[in-house]
Amino acid sequence: NLSYLAQLFNIVDYDIELRNACFLDYYVTQYWWAAKQMKFNRDQISTYFSISYLLMESLRDKHSKLYENVDYFKNMLCELNEKIKLYTEEEIKEIINHLALT
Repeated sequence: NLSYLAQLFNIVDYDIELRNACFLDYYVTQYWWAAKQMKFNRDQISTYFSISYLLMESLRDKHSKLYENVDYFKNMLCELNEKIKLYTEEEIKEIINHLALT
């Protein structure tokens, strides 16, 4: 639901502001990929969304370079997964590839 995601990520005026509409579209795309294509469970989707959100926030607010962020989140994801074993090795590779391409 668009309004739920907009509220969750505090995106306002997405129906009239192109920039906000683009951010909302990014999150819809991330949800679709995680839930529908990868068929992640609720915990996996939640963790993936946190990673996606932090990546976008860093790019948007800090104007960091994409490759720096992808490396940072790749390392963060691998460290997190070592502790809680939320994703398979193949899923981690898919997440890294997906974030690098979106």
